[in-house]
Amino acid sequence: MSTHEPAIEVDGLVVRRGRDTVLDGLGFSVGSGDVVGLLGPSGCGKSTLLRSLVGTQLVHGGSVRVLGEPAGSRQLRRRVSYMTQSLSIYDDLTVRQNLEYFRKILGGPAQDTQRVLEMTDLAGSAQELTENLSGGQRSRVSLAVALLGAPEVLILDEPTVGLDPVLRADLWAIFKGLAVLTTEVGYAGSGWKSS
Repeated sequence: MSTHEPAIEVDGLVVRRGRDTVLDGLGFSVGSGDVVGLLGPSGCGKSTLLRSLVGTQLVHGGSVRVLGEPAGSRQLRRRVSYMTQSLSIYDDLTVRQNLEYFRKILGGPAQDTQRVLEMTDLAGSAQELTENLSGGQRSRVSLAVALLGAPEVLILDEPTVGLDPVLRADLWAIFKGLAVLTTEVGYAGSGWKSS
């Protein structure tokens, strides 16, 4: 159990898809500053849980609170960031243009773009079209977008699947020190905390 103030509190969460119950009475909490990984086979409800935490999943029972607010509430829009399994970036824009586009939507300061470029080691690729990047670099761009605005909670859905071991280690080094909730099959490195 964490000694930190809870950043995420889930109590009795129930999610159904058709006649199937995907999550049945799930409860846990994640302390502020904790890094937590969800491990399990495909189809066990990891991504469903993450969507519940950001308020994009229809919930049939229980409660989900993030930073003391109901999941998906307006107050959380700039405080919580979510990187989906599918990369949510534009191929026909440069790395910098992608970041500028999303930064402006968030209303973040201009220097935020450079901060996340450096944080994700993309400064040297800032003027390249995203479609010309390797899969690993594209994942970094998507992560950089998620880091805009310095969110208090960062939720990542399989951020390193399909990446080579060196790049995977590089991305996990970036995550260190961030409050992260992620799904990742097969990763059990340092910094993980069970809940």
